Amino acid sequence: MPLQTKTLACTSCGASLEIKNALKAKVLVCQHCGAQLDLTDPQYAVIGRALKDAAPPRSSLRLGMEGTFQGEKYQIIGRVRYREDPWFWDEWLLMTEEGRYKWLTEGEEEITLWESFTPTEPTNPRGLEEGDTIRPEGRTARVKEVGRARIDYVEGELTWKARLGETISYLDARENGGKYSIEWSEKEIEFYKGRQLSYSEVMGAFGQAEATAVAPPPSPGRKGSSLSCVSIVVIIVILLVIVFLCVACSIISPSVGAGPSTGGYYRGPSVRIGSPSGRTSTGGGFTGGK
Repeated sequence: MPLQTKTLACTSCGASLEIKNALKAKVLVCQHCGAQLDLTDPQYAVIGRALKDAAPPRSSLRLGMEGTFQGEKYQIIGRVRYREDPWFWDEWLLMTEEGRYKWLTEGEEEITLWESFTPTEPTNPRGLEEGDTIRPEGRTARVKEVGRARIDYVEGELTWKARLGETISYLDARENGGKYSIEWSEKEIEFYKGRQLSYSEVMGAFGQAEATAVAPPPSPGRKGSSLSCVSIVVIIVILLVIVFLCVACSIISPSVGAGPSTGGYYRGPSVRIGSPSGRTSTGGGFTGGK
């Protein structure tokens, strides 16, 4: 069935906007004023506003880009940014000329191509924890991550009413290299399966130079790490140097005492420096919100 496109005027700023798949689109974000229009409302009510350029993409991916995956041509028509402090990741909605959809999830260390499916053994994800197992297609997959994220930014055309500030629960699982994701709210549960791609594969599919596809090695989670390991090491070294200099100055440089001594100098109690210990965590790439 051919796609049904549609043109409308933004109910906030009056700009002309195009819906690429009028049969399935539920939300359209005006690229001029950021108004989030509810396409299920005959009056196209504004249900939110995304400040333009408030969440720049982490790579060269952009709305309107066309790429080919598994021999099928897709166009990027929408994006949702999720945040689970201190991590965030982008989900790009891809659509074929026939109206089929996939999601490309981009974290700091991982990028995954997802598609929805109907499990042969449906699972209720509520109450599941990391380490538990599920069998969405008859094979055992182990839960690697469970969390809850909020929507920080939206742009383009989406097939569901993604509202800024709204939260979703998710679960990620793995099985012999395969990946599964379950996302749920109070009203529905959705199932997805995906495969991890390299940045060079993705950028190559969109005709981008491989130089723009440099990324750290993939990590097992969906989240993008808030700080790289190198950054953390540098920060720790700087802090240790500062502490050492402060202690050295307090020992070497005398300070004037406030007590009743006769003009002498007072040096405070000695300071013992223990070896600091801390724990930092990092993560990798995807969510759903599809």
